[in-house]
Order: sequence, then structure tokens, then C-alpha cells
Amino acid sequence: MAIENLAGPFAWPVDLIHPSKITVPPARGVARPHLVARIERAAWGKLTVLAAPAGWGKTSLLAEWAVGSSMNVAWVSLDQGDNTPTRFPRALIAALDHIHPLQLDDVSTMLRWPTPAILDEIDAVLVARLEHFPESTAIVFDDVQVLTDPDILRFFSRVLEHLPPSIHLVAAGRGELRIPLARLRSAGAVTVLRAADLAFTVPEATSMLGDLAGAPLDPDDVAMLVERTEGWIAGLRLAGVSLANQRDSRAAIERLHGTQRDIADYFCEEVLSWLDPALRLLLVETSILPTFSELLCAAVTGCANAHELLTQTTGADLFVFPLDDERAWYRYHGLFRDLLLADFARLPDARRAGLHTRASEWYERHGLIREAVEHALSAHDLARAAALIDTHADTLMFACGETNLLAGWIDRFPDDLLVARPTLLRVHAWALTTVGRIDHAERLMLRVRDLFASAPAASAQERDAQLAAVRARIAAYRGDHEATVQHGREALGLLDPLRHGKIHGDVVLSIGFAERALGNTETAATAFGDAARLGRLHGNVQAARWGVRYLALTRMSQGRLNEAEAIVDEDLDRVREELADPGSMLPALLMSKAEILVERNDLAAARPLLERAMSIVQIVGDAKILHNAYIAMGTLLLAEGRPAEAREKMRRAEEIFPSAIRGARVAWMALIQGNAVEARRWAESSGFSTDDAAEPARGEYEQVIFARICAMTDPSPATFGLADRLIEDAERGGRFGRAIELLTIAAIAAHRNGNPDLARHSLGRALAYARHEGFVRVFLNEGREMQGLLRDLARDRAALDDPTRHYVMDLLNRFPTDSAPGQTASPLAEPLTARQVEILRLLADGRSNREIAGRLYIAEGTVKAHLHQLFGKLMARNRTEAVANARELRLLG
Repeated sequence: MAIENLAGPFAWPVDLIHPSKITVPPARGVARPHLVARIERAAWGKLTVLAAPAGWGKTSLLAEWAVGSSMNVAWVSLDQGDNTPTRFPRALIAALDHIHPLQLDDVSTMLRWPTPAILDEIDAVLVARLEHFPESTAIVFDDVQVLTDPDILRFFSRVLEHLPPSIHLVAAGRGELRIPLARLRSAGAVTVLRAADLAFTVPEATSMLGDLAGAPLDPDDVAMLVERTEGWIAGLRLAGVSLANQRDSRAAIERLHGTQRDIADYFCEEVLSWLDPALRLLLVETSILPTFSELLCAAVTGCANAHELLTQTTGADLFVFPLDDERAWYRYHGLFRDLLLADFARLPDARRAGLHTRASEWYERHGLIREAVEHALSAHDLARAAALIDTHADTLMFACGETNLLAGWIDRFPDDLLVARPTLLRVHAWALTTVGRIDHAERLMLRVRDLFASAPAASAQERDAQLAAVRARIAAYRGDHEATVQHGREALGLLDPLRHGKIHGDVVLSIGFAERALGNTETAATAFGDAARLGRLHGNVQAARWGVRYLALTRMSQGRLNEAEAIVDEDLDRVREELADPGSMLPALLMSKAEILVERNDLAAARPLLERAMSIVQIVGDAKILHNAYIAMGTLLLAEGRPAEAREKMRRAEEIFPSAIRGARVAWMALIQGNAVEARRWAESSGFSTDDAAEPARGEYEQVIFARICAMTDPSPATFGLADRLIEDAERGGRFGRAIELLTIAAIAAHRNGNPDLARHSLGRALAYARHEGFVRVFLNEGREMQGLLRDLARDRAALDDPTRHYVMDLLNRFPTDSAPGQTASPLAEPLTARQVEILRLLADGRSNREIAGRLYIAEGTVKAHLHQLFGKLMARNRTEAVANARELRLLG
């Protein structure tokens, strides 16, 4: 099929990071070049902290610095919602991607499929990627005081500790940074600017107050105001706005006393008291919006002239700040918003609820589901919040990784609402399981049973079906494969295929994974096929994607390479015809097709497919698919003779989605690169033993790697015993693709151990399984030793039938040379001389010995001597076989 005709590229429709969150706000107010220069000097250290209460101009100063800095500046405006293990790193990555596109795609995709310890896994990967940033970069975290979660703070601390020299952090907040800084301080790597450093001088205050008041103030009044406010910028600004409307500014200043909060409340009330009542109401009613636009204001308040009213705020300098140059989005100053929120709390309950509800509706229409749910909850409209979660749960969990957030929301729902919406219980337990809170999920299952104890029969069946589906999920995460199958089949017996099509596909997929792990290969293949069909039928992309991919992988493990290719080609044709794939199916299919091509040694055709799959995955953002893509790319790089690059891809795959027994692929790469010590170290720490039985459920791939390392580094009787048990288990389970690999390992180990008969026997069995399906790389990956074994086997006429012998000759012709990548080495143990090649060509033309001698001006006896050597090198018994073998080995051009 024509792969190049498939649709692409693709974009994912969900992004919970609003652009205003990662955009440097416009610089405004009085220029402060002396402080800008100080920050610029400090930026070549490791950390700059601006620690001062609200209103000291931290954000404005950093915005002014960012505009003129010689560094690239990434900006993150933090809020309370960033205290989650996915939202904070996602905001950070979005900000970095804003200035260095596509540098952190694999880190971003890890957050699409979060693990219980996602922050522990992502920090090292993030720092490693930062080391490759092309230019010096500063990362600004504004309002860092909102970060209170201990896990987020530890993540922040670890990233800071391991930052490469080209990266600098700037943290602005209302107090000290809540992470240990003693070591960095002692090294002189931290610069701190406090309120005293940020305070306005009299000349700066004169400049700002003159602009606000519309006329110069008396210098003594300005000096008194600076003294009373201690140079507090927000207090000065509030005073300037207020004094512009007072006849006796000196008297107003003399009345000024108390704390900064007292001053702020006094002046805010002064400012609000002379506002147009319609404008004041608009400000109060929109204070529930951390950021807002004119359209959002109008939708929430119903105000028809929101544009005109907001324009007044700009002219009056009312602490309403634009977040972009186009003035499309705004925010309130923190102090001003606090006062407005206090007024909002005094509005009638019904009015407050209505405003939150309309905000929720607007956010829903614009795809901002997180904000939509939060406002529905603030409106105490739990039914609406539940409906939103019910509709968007899969997107929030699988596309955005907001599983912790989902669990927190549903925790707030009363029992009667959960009884009315049993799907929410499944979502809750599913989310808890995904983030590793499995014990909590199991307790929830007990609570569910109690909630539904008195439910009617129909509801009881619904309950039992949902319970069984979630229990299957929990068992799958615990690695309890037997329980996964048991609960999964129970769920299938209770679920209505029409009403629960998506869940049906998920459950069947879980059963497939469990049966595959248990070694029940054919049962697993059936389940994967059913999951793919159900996924396509009911729009469950997860089930469709993984069903097709693992059906193909299962057929490959069974040694049925041709069937695997047909499965993948059929779905590729379907995607091409429908032209409606959102990018979720295509990368899995391209990857599977490429893996088959690599096994057939068609590397040139495999590479563009894998490269395209990688590019789509980085847009779609799915960590598990990216994990698979890195493994596939590593396999291709190994086949291309680039083991160091292959190892790096395998390492990155482990970082993104660690396996139960970590490091197996990297250990295999180390063995290939000749680092037996590192490979052996992994084997000794893996928990496997040469006395083990074959245990597919424990990790078939990892146990095979263990056996390989033992066979190559210590071919003892115990190692051979383990290999025999693994081969027997693979053959008994119909996993002949795995058996081929194990038999090649056994053949090389026997050869090294001085047992040529066993080596030939093992290799012969591998060839018998491999020949009909066209396996190639499984032999080529074993290198020169396998090449030598195949040559020796080919010389033995009695050992191979003609089809197998032709297959061996083809394999020998495909082994690469060490001297020139991409060229083909001679498949002969001893290459032909130039004279022998000449004789061979004349032989192929049907010339007699006498004719050959005449053509080459040599004696006929010399021709006979050369022919004798030719027959030996070509493993031929006569002239006809010699020519046939030479053609098969492509020695005649």
C-alpha cells in the first residue's frame, strides 16, 4: 500500500495551559534600569529570588528585564491549580516549548500517561533535555508562593539542584522560597531582592504619581508619601489614583497610617467609591476570573457594554493589567482582586451561583474543561460538574493526565449523586488506580457495594458490571494476571455491549494483556482482535489502537510474520480510506509496519515510517506510544550498525515508561557493545536465576535478556538448562518467534562452549521455524559468530534440504561488513581471489576448462586447481552447483 498517501499531520484537541499563563506580560510603569541590570548580572548564576509582599512591583520589574535580556526567557504565571503532579510540570514544559519548540516533546508526553511517581521520573529527563538547549535560558516562576504541595516543592528543588550551567531560574513570590537553599547560598549561586531593594525612590515615585495625578505633586508631599508607604509601589499607585480625585492631597496623606493592608484597603475603597456603579459591578462580578477577556466578561455578567467599561479601567489606571500586546486578555492586581472578591462574597447567593454557572458554560464551549468543572463546583451545581466529568473523563485522564484532579473532584460529590451516576464511580476508581492509589480504589469498591446495597435489580447489575470492570483494571495494575482475567470475564458477562461499548473494549484489552503475560498467546490474540474491533465500533481509540498493535506483536511472537504484516496493512488501508484518524491510530500502525520491515531487513523502507510515527506521537502526546516508538527506533538503529544511538533510545524509553524490571534493554545494548561487566551487573540485580522455571508472567522479555547475558558471559550447564526450559515453554505456547530468538542464543552459547553438534542442532531448529516467514534480523543481530555457524551449516549437504540451504545462503549474503556501513561483506568464510572470480564468470558462461585456460593464458591444470578451490569456498560439489551458489550469493553481479 502507499504509506505516503496517509493523512497527516495531526493535532491533539486538548490543551489545559492558556497562552496567557506562559506569556511574558507587557512591561509597564516607571523604568527601573538599575534593578534590571542587577537581575541581568544575577541571571548568570543559578537562582534569583524576588521575595516581597504583594504590590512591590515584582512582576513589572521582571517583565521589563525579560524584554531586554540577552537570554531567552520562559515565563510561568503560577496559580493554586499548579499544586498537582501534572499541571505544574506541564506549565513549565509549555513555557519552555514557547521559546524552544519541540525540544521537550518526550517529556511532555510522559505527562499524558502519568505514573504514581511521575515527578520522580520526569525531573531527570527534564534536566537532561535542558542540557541540549541551544542558548542560555532563564525560567521565570511568578507568584511562586502558591506552590505548597511538598511533592511539587521537592521536584522544584531537584530540578534547581541539577540545572545545567546554561539555565537560570527566577522565582518571584510573597515570601521566602520554600526549598533548602543553604548550599547554593554558600556557593554564591543565589541572588535575593527583597522589599527594601524594590522600594520606589522619591524620583521614581514622583514620575509615577505625576502621571497618575495628571499634574506634578508637591515634592514634599511625594517625600511624605514615600515615607508613609515605605516606598511600597502598590500603595503609591493606589494613592496616586485616589489623590487625583481629592482637593486637599496633603490632608489625605497626613491621614495615612497603619499597615500596608490598612493603606491598601483605605485607598481601594477610595478608588471604588468614585467609580461608575456599572463599572464597579462589572469588576466585582468578574473578580472570580483569574484572567479574562471582553467576551468572557460579557458572557459571565450579561453586560452588553463590557468593552466600553473595560476601556475605562485602562484610562483610569485601575489595576487591571493586559496580559498581551493585543490587550485581548487581562488580570487584576492581587490586592485589588482581593477587595473585589470580598465585595463578590456579599452578593446574593443566587447571583453568585449564576455568575459561576455562566463562567462554567463559557469555559465548556471553549474546551477549557478544568475551569468549567471548577466553576460548576463553585456554583454548587454538582449535577453539572458531574455531567462534565462524565463526558470528558477519558480525555482528562488519557489525553491530559489529570487523574489526581479527577479524583479530587469526585471526592466532593455526595453519595446520592454517585448512586445516580455509577459511571463516576468507575472513573474515580480508574483514576485512583492509574495514579497508584490502588488501596484507596479498592476501598472505594467496597463503598460502592454498600451504596448500591438496596438498588433495584437493574441497578445492581449495572453496579456489578462496573465493579468487575474496575477490579479487572486494579488487578492489571497490580500485575495479578489471573485476577485480571477473572474479573474481566465477569464484567463481560454483565456489561451491555450497546450501552457500555467503550468499557467493553477496555476490559477485553486488559484480558488480552493478562493472557499474553500468562503465556496464553492464542487466547491473547483473540482478545486483542476483539478489542480492536470493539474500539473501532464504539469510538474507543485506546482499545482500537492497542488491540491492533498487540495483535500484530502477538502474531510476530508466534512466528507468523506474514499474518502480522497483513493485519497492519489492512488497518493502514482503513485509515487511508477514512482520512479521519486524529493521529491516535496511525503512529501505532506505522510503528508496527516498520518493525516488520526491520525484521525482514528492509531498513530503508522502515526508517521513513518510524520517523513519521515519531513526529505524530510528539504532536499527539501519548507516553506509552512514545515508549514503543523509542524501542522501535532503537531496534532500527541497532540494525543500521549504530549501537550507541540505539542504546540511547532504549534508555529514553525506560525513562518514559519504566518496565517492572528496569534496564533490560539497556543491558542488552551494553552486551552488544562489548560491555559484559555492565550487562552482568544488571543480570545479577534483576532477581532472575538460572534455576528459575520459564515465567512469562514475571516478564518474558526480561527473562530472555537474562538468559542471553548468562549464555554469552557464563555458558554453564545451569545456563543451558534455563535456555532449554525457555525454549520448551515458548514452543509449547506457540510462541515460535520467541523460540527462534532463544534457539539462536542457544546455538552461539553451545558453539562457545565447544559443543558444535548442539550448536548445529539448535540453529537447524531456528531455521526451520524462521524460513517460511522470512525472518532475517533475528540471525543478523547475532553478528559474526552466527555468520560463521551458518557458513559451517551450509557446507554440510546432508544437514539441510534445498529450500533451507537457499534460505541460509540468502542470510549469509545479508550480513553487513564492519569496514563500510551499508556495504555487503563477502558471505564466504574465505573470499575469492581476483583470478577465481574471472574463472567463475567464464564458468557461468558455460566455458570448458580448455576454453577458460585459453582465454586467461594459463595452463589447463591451473584452471583445475582453481576450480577445486572454488568448489570448496562455494560449498559446491560440481560446476553447476558452484555457479548456482555464486548466483545465490550475488557474486556474479
